[in-house]
Amino acid sequence: MIRFKLLGVLMFVGFSATVFAEDDQAKKDLEKFQGVWKVTAYEKSGTNAPKDRLEKLAFTFKESEMSMSIGPKESNTIKLDPSKKPGQLNITDTQKKVTYGIYEIDGDTLKMCFSMAIGDETKRPVKFATEKDSNTILMVLKREKK
Repeated sequence: MIRFKLLGVLMFVGFSATVFAEDDQAKKDLEKFQGVWKVTAYEKSGTNAPKDRLEKLAFTFKESEMSMSIGPKESNTIKLDPSKKPGQLNITDTQKKVTYGIYEIDGDTLKMCFSMAIGDETKRPVKFATEKDSNTILMVLKREKK
């Protein structure tokens, strides 16, 4: 009986350590997101947006809030899961609707790819690419220098 209790405690401790390590990595990645990011490439369903339309498009990340430079002035909440490969990104708007995506951050370059099938996690992209009629968006962003 004691052996089973000890095994249960060890399993719980191991599981808890894994959860805390994942939370710690999510916090580290979220810290890397902080600041203003200019969109340098934008593709929707296999079609690139014209470069001149990207000039005014930027994202600001402050803690777990994300806002855009154009469109409605509202903050969306982001949640990261770096334990998945590629990292997963959930964006929750003010109406509690969730957009599911993936991300990759490398220094001052951030890639995000997400599905416009709001609320449908099964449509989360698995690669950084879009295809015709896929209803997915791929963006490449560069950190704005202070």
